[in-house]
Amino acid sequence: MSRSILISLVFLSLSASAAFCADGAPGAASRTDGHWTASLQYENDTLESNDYYYTSGLRLNWVSPDLSGCEGSGTLSGFLARMAGLCTFASGEGVRKTSFASLGQNIYTPWNTWTRVYIPGDRPFCGWLYAAAGFATSTEKWMNIVELDAGVTGDWSQARQMQKLVHSFHLDKKHPAWKYQIGNEVQANLAFEHRRRVVKFGDSIGAAADLFASAGGSVGTLFIHERVGATARLGWNLPADFSGRPIQAAGDCYAPASSDDPRLGDSGGWSLVFFCDYGIKAVQRDGTLDGNYSRESVSVGRLPFVQDFTVGLYAIAGRWTIAIAQAERSPEIKNQREGWQTFHSITIGYTH
Repeated sequence: MSRSILISLVFLSLSASAAFCADGAPGAASRTDGHWTASLQYENDTLESNDYYYTSGLRLNWVSPDLSGCEGSGTLSGFLARMAGLCTFASGEGVRKTSFASLGQNIYTPWNTWTRVYIPGDRPFCGWLYAAAGFATSTEKWMNIVELDAGVTGDWSQARQMQKLVHSFHLDKKHPAWKYQIGNEVQANLAFEHRRRVVKFGDSIGAAADLFASAGGSVGTLFIHERVGATARLGWNLPADFSGRPIQAAGDCYAPASSDDPRLGDSGGWSLVFFCDYGIKAVQRDGTLDGNYSRESVSVGRLPFVQDFTVGLYAIAGRWTIAIAQAERSPEIKNQREGWQTFHSITIGYTH
């Protein structure tokens, strides 16, 4: 059962990405240019010698070329362009429209990873395996993102198997006991976020800095929350891609968001950017803490507000993007033993 679900999610994501990366309508090449972006994000707390709470995240993303200018065609690109404007409540001249698909897995474990009995008050074991699809519209001043996630928790998520595989490469680590994990369940979530560049100093070429604010939320069977935040960036040849965030729904933006992006030049440009991001969530439901919604399961008392603070650096060289970051997350459960949790993130992207 779990293998068939995993295969289905992989097929769904790959099929969606193939469609999203389809060529534009005839005559629209001057707008789309055929550039698509693939990126891989990986997060882990290994560098902190930890292996608990949010212990690992993996997400593979595909972002389509700019689909604007295709709206009037009868092609798939035209349909996606119209849907992008409809779903993100944005359209008009100068609006860049893209679609994307993702496949991801998050793994959560208790502080006492090796327990053989259920310990009330500790975070439950939980895995979340999902496929995602969505749309983004943007100008140089703002970006709207809408994303639909569909996936599974429990042993279907392959989290236990994945952690066992990773730990098999560490001779000094045992395999965690996943006996008490949140159960098998199909989950669906819809996320939306608006980002707006509040101020920018400098031009797209040379030294520059900017600040953008964000607001959004998620609703569904696994996550219900609202989030507000801000991101500051400072660098050389600053791209207009609204990037600098940990893995989250409606979160990946390491793709060109304007026609003068360094990754879209014929010879390939370069950028070096330092960023810091702060966000706070008001949480009404977190299925990785609250447990299953349609059946009894392990759970733990969660806190109503969670903060994230991230600092990092990313570089663009030709078509390649690489980003490294350190994130600090405030306690998510009552009486959390380690206070703020630290984890690290690396993203590698390629624009073709």
